[in-house]
Formats: sequence, structure tokens, C-alpha cells
Amino acid sequence: MLRFGWTTITLLCLATASCMAQGPPAAETPMVEATVLDEGSACFGPETDSRAVWIDNRRDLAEFYDRLRRGVLGQISPPLPEIDFNRWGALLVSMGQQPTSGYRLTLIGPAATVRANTAVVRIACHRPPPDLLVTQVVTCPWLLIRLARNGYTHIAIRDQDGDPLARIRVN
Repeated sequence: MLRFGWTTITLLCLATASCMAQGPPAAETPMVEATVLDEGSACFGPETDSRAVWIDNRRDLAEFYDRLRRGVLGQISPPLPEIDFNRWGALLVSMGQQPTSGYRLTLIGPAATVRANTAVVRIACHRPPPDLLVTQVVTCPWLLIRLARNGYTHIAIRDQDGDPLARIRVN
């Protein structure tokens, strides 16, 4: 009987030590809702590299669409997306100039994660396969993403492999 008692106590001690060694449960990573508002491939500026811009008011949003329309002949001006800038901001992500059609960006998932005051937005960069017949025209693929304005001071944009594309500070 004494042998059974010591074996039971030893097993209980080992089980308790094992649970304690794992540490406390990991805190959940906060999520911030992200929604694609618009996308395109028309160039809207002289930038050649990928970049990100935080738009936090209607005037800057209208200015972006005005610059975009200047580069496209015969395009009917779409209405500006409706955004409550008290609750949301707009993140403009550009892939930079590309030599042909067939390039585009897509948002990975409906939310951004927040860690250490940085919202991490995941973007997939799609490139045309080498054997695809594409038009020879300069394009600038871009995405306009609505992002909730709480819980972060910076935004990091990462591609599908986790590589950084851009990092910006937001107000």
C-alpha cells in the first residue's frame, strides 16, 4: 500500500510540474476588421516602389481618386467609398510600377492582427506566370482597404510569405 501511495504522489508532482512549465496560456492576439473598398492597376503617381499610405479624411480620399482618374482616359468617375472616418481609416497599398498586365494585390483574410501597437495587414502579391501572354503596359496594382481605427499606432504590411512590404505610422 505504501508503494502505491508514493507512486501516486510522484505522478501527481510530475503532472503538476509539467503543467507549470508550459507557463500561462497565451494572450489572444487582438484583431482589427479589414475590408477591401476598391482595387485597380492604373498608376496614380510617379512612385516605382511598393508603398502604403494612411488616409484619414474625406479630402485626402477625394484627392487620391482625382489623381487616379487623371491617368485613365474615358473613365467614368466612380463615387467615393463611404467611410466614417471617426471609426475607420483607409489604407492604400501599392505594388509599385510593373512592366506588364497580370499583376495584382489581394487582401489575405478579413482582419489584421495587432501586436505591440502595430496592426499587421497581410497582402498577397500576384505575378503573371512567365508563359502567360500579357499586354506590354506599365501598371501599378493597388488596394484600398478600410481598417478600424483603434488599438495601434503603426501598420506593417506583409506579403503572403511574411516578408515586409511597408511600415507606416498612423495618427
